[in-house]
Amino acid sequence: MADPKTEFTVEFEGETIPVTITETEQDEDIIFMVSISGQPEFEIFLSEEDMWVTNDEVAVEEDLIFIIGDKFESLQP
Repeated sequence: MADPKTEFTVEFEGETIPVTITETEQDEDIIFMVSISGQPEFEIFLSEEDMWVTNDEVAVEEDLIFIIGDKFESLQP
């Protein structure tokens, strides 16, 4: 079975950015991999402070990561 994907756009610094988040099962956990144009794929997760963050080395601003995670969370049933 294919991993579930969620596609949406976010507005950041005057740009509309298409985003795809793929939910992948890894061991007992679900990880959320983000794909945006011009960047390598990276993982996001909720921190202990309930903020969307990444531990991956990416050139994506923290504010954009938070906006992506927040929008993704708002689209969940």
